Amino acid sequence: MSWRRPKWSGCTSAVAERGLGTVYAHKRRARTLVFPPGQVLNKTIVIALEKRVVAIAITLKQYLAKKGVDYDLVPHPRTPTSLAAAHAARVPDDRVAKSVILEDEQGFLMAVVPACHRVELGTLHHALHRNLGLATEPEVVALFQDCEIGAIPAVGPAYGVPVIVDDSLTERPDIYFEAGDHRELIHMDTRQFKKLLPRVMHGRFSHRAGA
Repeated sequence: MSWRRPKWSGCTSAVAERGLGTVYAHKRRARTLVFPPGQVLNKTIVIALEKRVVAIAITLKQYLAKKGVDYDLVPHPRTPTSLAAAHAARVPDDRVAKSVILEDEQGFLMAVVPACHRVELGTLHHALHRNLGLATEPEVVALFQDCEIGAIPAVGPAYGVPVIVDDSLTERPDIYFEAGDHRELIHMDTRQFKKLLPRVMHGRFSHRAGA
């Protein structure tokens, strides 16, 4: 890859501006790293990130390239869940897509909902006429071999997994989702996100946790 480093002009650090500040601009499309507002960026951090920029899951990376979508990478401290990632990256938690892997005798299904929501299995049962339950951890590992558990990208077609998307998520103007490693979120316009999930099922089958 050919990246341009930011010009430091004799300074040892920089601060991200305007909500999400650009750190790198790749010569090719869709390779911009962004940071939360006010994040202090020093040379050590930038060099370390430059070495880690390929952390996005390979299968996902290839699928994004195939679809030709524009996206940003949003680094954040390591987090265990998509909801925690939203808070760490300081982005709205109802715009971060969480993947919940379900299964029954018909096979697997990825339910994509906002990170702050819970899946209503009863609603899916009645809508799809399927007795779905959570997939086991070994099954999820086998399906998403280049991803860490809890950081599954909300792009089932990249892994051959059918998807159903909650309408409350795609009503937002933009969407974030896991890159596969607990350390980056992928950010894109909702229209771009829909290009990744052509002809998928959708509906309302989740509610905000605690509501």
